[in-house]
Amino acid sequence: MSMNIKVEELMSKNVLAVSSSDTVEHAAKLMKQHNIRGLIVVEASEVAGIITDEDILRKVVAENKSNKTALGAVMTKEVVTIKGGETLADACSKMSDNDIDRLPVVDDSGSLIGVITERDMTTVYPVLMEYLGTQDKGSLLEKKRTNSGNCESCGNFSEDLQDINGNLLCVNCR
Repeated sequence: MSMNIKVEELMSKNVLAVSSSDTVEHAAKLMKQHNIRGLIVVEASEVAGIITDEDILRKVVAENKSNKTALGAVMTKEVVTIKGGETLADACSKMSDNDIDRLPVVDDSGSLIGVITERDMTTVYPVLMEYLGTQDKGSLLEKKRTNSGNCESCGNFSEDLQDINGNLLCVNCR
């Protein structure tokens, strides 16, 4: 099996997006409600930024900023994107090279058409393992297989994750 699967075949097409004028509070509530760790910030159908749970923790909570802060003030503005016609190998490389776990998918005009995440790629785990096994540099999944991070079941951060049947689970979800 090869890594010729196209991003558009696996991406989520119903993307929950926000505006740079939306508040951190609004974004955090959406992430909690939909059990996701990040949102794409869109202006005029184009990707303007990305806001993640980590951004909120580091740029808002740790800096004692208000939850009414506009996303434009704390979002990551330099966003790595991918086109739907690119392969999962391309997506895997971009994620690994940039130490990120999601990629907004754009069309030729730069408009947002979807998003692909590490979690999406786990549905084709055997193919990824074949591809990553041929790579010399640290792989996307190697980075993910650590003892701390977000539980793949409940999404909560844990310092004591364990790999159970290919999923990193916290104490409560094992």
